[in-house]
Amino acid sequence: MEYFQRTLEIDISEDNKMGMLYSYLNLAGVQADLRENSSAMSSFRQAENLALETQALPLLGQVYRGLSKVYENEGNYRESLNFHKKFKEVHDSVFDDNKMKQLEELQARFESEKREKEIKMLSQENEIGQLKISQQRGQITVLTLVLILIIGTGAFLFYSNRQKHLAALQEERIRLKEVGMKAVFTAQEEERKRIAKDLHDGIGQTLSGLRLSWAGLSGAIGNDSPGRAEQLNELTVILDDACQEVRTISHQMMPRQLSESGLVPTIRDMLEKSLGKSDIKYNFEHFGIDRRFDENVEIALYRISQELVNNVIKHSGASRVALQLVKSRNYLVLIVEDNGKGFDLKEKSTGIGLLNIASRIDTINGEINYEPSPESGTIATVRVPVGN
Repeated sequence: MEYFQRTLEIDISEDNKMGMLYSYLNLAGVQADLRENSSAMSSFRQAENLALETQALPLLGQVYRGLSKVYENEGNYRESLNFHKKFKEVHDSVFDDNKMKQLEELQARFESEKREKEIKMLSQENEIGQLKISQQRGQITVLTLVLILIIGTGAFLFYSNRQKHLAALQEERIRLKEVGMKAVFTAQEEERKRIAKDLHDGIGQTLSGLRLSWAGLSGAIGNDSPGRAEQLNELTVILDDACQEVRTISHQMMPRQLSESGLVPTIRDMLEKSLGKSDIKYNFEHFGIDRRFDENVEIALYRISQELVNNVIKHSGASRVALQLVKSRNYLVLIVEDNGKGFDLKEKSTGIGLLNIASRIDTINGEINYEPSPESGTIATVRVPVGN
């Protein structure tokens, strides 16, 4: 809706009638899908006026079909049927015009072929001398060369313009894809924040209150029934584990430390929670990190480091992993290295984890490079532009 509105403003400022017509049609379609019937009807009316003004009959048919849908949404089936009939009339008129044009083209082609045959017959019946024939052949040769030159030049210009147009379309597709991916990951992170908050403030608080109540109740029961102390202790451990599990899940969904303290403390905390109680030794170093970075960059690098460490735990068989976070000139560089068995990048490039990493890298205009080796494990290097 926002981008269609911006497009409409540009078209209006440039007095681009066809552009305004398409923009109103796009806006009306979105508004109709959102059941904003009044706004959709207004946009369709604007489009109708422009379609009539520019004689764009196919687009006028789309307008009437859209108005039929809006009236149907409002339950006004009489008006809906009325505009559907108008749509059919315009559609049939366009269809008939196209058929008439095709018949005219066929007639013109027939007349042209007929004239060519008459010229050939006259040429055969009225042969002139050899000199005149040679002159005619020379003229035809020159005309043919000129025609070939004109056609070649036209084809070259057409191809050149078409390539420019395709390049512009490709750039627009890439831009829209980047916008879409950023929107997806932004929505995903917002949902993570919401779930983490609900876990922490909802279930987490409830479990904490339940734990306090249970402590008092279990103490009273233990005093009255000393023989049940062991069972009460087991239930207390289970309840403590549940509280800890909720806190852990909430932290993994969206660590509050990331927004409060930044990348370095959050990555260090993630490594401690992921590898602190495992057999994998880890080392984390950072250099030149003297400021905070854009929220999208920090979230993306945290998620990427989390995914890479999870890959080391699940697939590498490594006993050591080292992370480095370095601010180098205009780039923020993350290096994750392990001493595991390595992997074949061609075989793993379709994995969900690596695809997710690649998508996040694209949203922040970064790049990632893997150096897999069965002898020395894997080195993953992420470079993200962050300015001075």
